[in-house]
Amino acid sequence: MLTIKQLRDKIDKTDADIIKKLSQRKTLSIKIGEMKSKLGKKVINNKREKELMLRYEKLCLEYKLQATFIKKLFKIIIANSRELQK
Repeated sequence: MLTIKQLRDKIDKTDADIIKKLSQRKTLSIKIGEMKSKLGKKVINNKREKELMLRYEKLCLEYKLQATFIKKLFKIIIANSRELQK
């Protein structure tokens, strides 16, 4: 059985992995924003965002996560991506 410290160390590693992935997402969002600008496309794509929310719901079922929490989290992440793309 793992100790509390060992479990906390695993949480710390997981948190660092999440931050690394968010940094990668930021880079991709900026690139998408640059492409949208060159193509004269709008930053906000409601259709894409609806598709993402449905995808997140399915992933929540698969990984047994609370959909309301994940939706709130990704609304924040998507709002940040929109700002980066402007």
